[in-house]
Amino acid sequence: MLNLDSRAIVKVVVGSVFMIALVYNAKHCVQELQYCLGDKTIDQVDLLDDEFAQLRNMLSSYGEVGYVSDEEAAAKTFYLIQYAVSPVLVVRGLKPVAIIGNFEDSAARLQFIRNNHLMLLKKIDANMMLFIREAE
Repeated sequence: MLNLDSRAIVKVVVGSVFMIALVYNAKHCVQELQYCLGDKTIDQVDLLDDEFAQLRNMLSSYGEVGYVSDEEAAAKTFYLIQYAVSPVLVVRGLKPVAIIGNFEDSAARLQFIRNNHLMLLKKIDANMMLFIREAE
């Protein structure tokens, strides 16, 4: 039978905790090195941030901008735009004077412009544009 005193038990427990911490930290360091040395792909946030860099200054005078879209992933794009134009507040709908429209269907975009008396202020990309409300 194995006869261990309290000192030996403490040494075993402390040694086990030390080994677990050492393995975990080594694994974390390897992951960080893989990330730092790995492929530096541009994610959607960086891409949108670059596209909206000029727009951010234009929108600061409005304080608030509307957002409408016909795409299925509109919520994801909405939050990416909110991040990209921060500190300008992006709200869904047509209340603000400036509105970001994101339309995959060009016919829907034209109908939207006509129905809401909007004027193109800046084309952001093929589907996304900044509009302002025309004076009536």
